[in-house]
Amino acid sequence: MVCRIRKNFTALSCLLLSILIPVQSQAFEIITNGFGTICASKSDISKSSAINVPYYPFATQIRTSGAGGVPPFAAATYYRPTYVGAERRWNFLPNSKLALQFTSLFDDKFKAVMQLIGRWETMTTDHYTAKMDWAYVQYNHNNNIDALFGRFRVPAFYYSDYLDVNNAQPWVAPPDEVYFIVGGAFRNMDGVKARYSNYIGNWNFNSQAYFGSMEERLFIAFSDVGVKVRDTAGITAQIDNDILTFRGSVMRSIYDTNLYSPILALVSAADAYGGGSTAASRNLRKVLQDKDQGIIYVGLAAAANITDDLTLLVERASILSPGIISTARVGWYSSLSYSMDKFAYTFTTGFSRPLATEVRKFEAMKNFINTSQYQNLDFGVGGVGAGQAGAALVEAFRSYLGTQRSYAIDVRYDVLPSLALKGGIKLVTPSKGSGARYILNRLPVYKGIWVYRLSIDFVF
Repeated sequence: MVCRIRKNFTALSCLLLSILIPVQSQAFEIITNGFGTICASKSDISKSSAINVPYYPFATQIRTSGAGGVPPFAAATYYRPTYVGAERRWNFLPNSKLALQFTSLFDDKFKAVMQLIGRWETMTTDHYTAKMDWAYVQYNHNNNIDALFGRFRVPAFYYSDYLDVNNAQPWVAPPDEVYFIVGGAFRNMDGVKARYSNYIGNWNFNSQAYFGSMEERLFIAFSDVGVKVRDTAGITAQIDNDILTFRGSVMRSIYDTNLYSPILALVSAADAYGGGSTAASRNLRKVLQDKDQGIIYVGLAAAANITDDLTLLVERASILSPGIISTARVGWYSSLSYSMDKFAYTFTTGFSRPLATEVRKFEAMKNFINTSQYQNLDFGVGGVGAGQAGAALVEAFRSYLGTQRSYAIDVRYDVLPSLALKGGIKLVTPSKGSGARYILNRLPVYKGIWVYRLSIDFVF
């Protein structure tokens, strides 16, 4: 067996691949490449805030059938609010990353791809971790059809394949109104994907169909939450020529989670203490049953090369889920990019709002908290602060109803074909009727937030 090594790839790694993939009397090659981003970001939101976190069961005394009640469990805690990694002070960690990709070519039909990436996991461990994002074997039937088996990128967005490769994007960071709509938690899935491409006249047609599952441990509301997404089925289609590109994506999944099980316990306690269920508690139970809940995602995008130097990109995404773990939202953005020599200037406006399904979730929680059945249960600490836990829950849910508009300017300078310097300024403002709250940083804000980012993006 002959092993040809391209670029800097250690002999130990080559040996491991030789053991794991024993190809006798055949030559194969291992290609190594990668990408990275060193990004500094900050915003003008407050340095720290207090939030009433309803730990299990909640920050209150709960009445029992006997005298007194059980001790309180937790009270307000302080945290550092961020806007997609941008805190009050400059910080390099949240939006910086480094990735290595190894491709093993067996012949003209088979290859294996593995990608390792280290980044700040805001929705999982809340630390800088290294994970295997891609690990699949690809079979090329011919120039038009191929199939992947293993872990691969979910092709939900216009920049799905280059979601983490900031060097391939005009912005410092993709517009969060669309690219953060699922919380940034699920980027990949384990399963099988088939791709088909062909020409239709002067148009190039590409389609993808996939099926699989994903599992993740999320870090939400200061607690570790397990989420399982299964029976994921989706299809993506794109048609383009030298001037226009149109893309559409539809995905459906079934998910289970243990998030907010304490709320369900509180509903049961209120029913038991109040002598039976009420219409409000039954309605809330339907929302809290996060087993076998369906998620539907729809994405649309269109791009136009107006001139050789001027490009317009519009993208819209919506996600619908009746359960608690996944928010029901819609978001869009429009970007106009102008290139001049080594410089590129991109102007972007975005919008995000909750869907009616999300409003119904909030109303179900608020109606239950306002019932006399619950008020008789939650009598505060030492008889003071009655309804405190319920109020904290309502505020936590209200943060999902934030409606926002944003305006951004990004400047890119290509030092080398593989190295770019970028700077971006973004103004995020609450829209009328949103309650002046944002979905992404879960912080009450009554004025616009300025976000500043500087980055060095590279590929190798």
